[in-house]
Amino acid sequence: MVEFALVGIGLVFVLICIFEMARGMWIYHTLAHTSKEATRYLIVHGEECQKRANCLTEATQGALAQRIQYHGVGLLPNSLEIQAYVGGSGNQVIGSGGGYVTVSSLSGSATTWAAPAQKNTSVEVALRYPFRSALALLWPRSGRVTFTMVQLGASSWDTIQF
Repeated sequence: MVEFALVGIGLVFVLICIFEMARGMWIYHTLAHTSKEATRYLIVHGEECQKRANCLTEATQGALAQRIQYHGVGLLPNSLEIQAYVGGSGNQVIGSGGGYVTVSSLSGSATTWAAPAQKNTSVEVALRYPFRSALALLWPRSGRVTFTMVQLGASSWDTIQF
């Protein structure tokens, strides 16, 4: 019993650390995949798409938010934040002043992009999501226990080809 108590405490701590690290890596991988899919959505709905009437109905911020929620399985839309640039850092189409907006605020929005994105224009999407780790519960200290929060982020960029 004594040997198990001495070894068991360390083993439980290591297992909890492994689970927390795996959860953080899962969130990061989901963010990276989601940012790549959001970038792909923006480049597919570029200049040629915006010339067709039926495609314009798909090139909205609400449709992009749906795509992000579809690929961001397990990420809460109220906590997931996005910013997007078309044609360089001076032309932010989602967010303003270099800031992020939540994906849930874009849901249902019929707003299209400000101007048709031209061929050979760069598109960049950046996502961030708060990761709260439960490891703070294992740290011995007096007072109220607060969860450690880290903003995990991922970004992706590509060029409109068509």
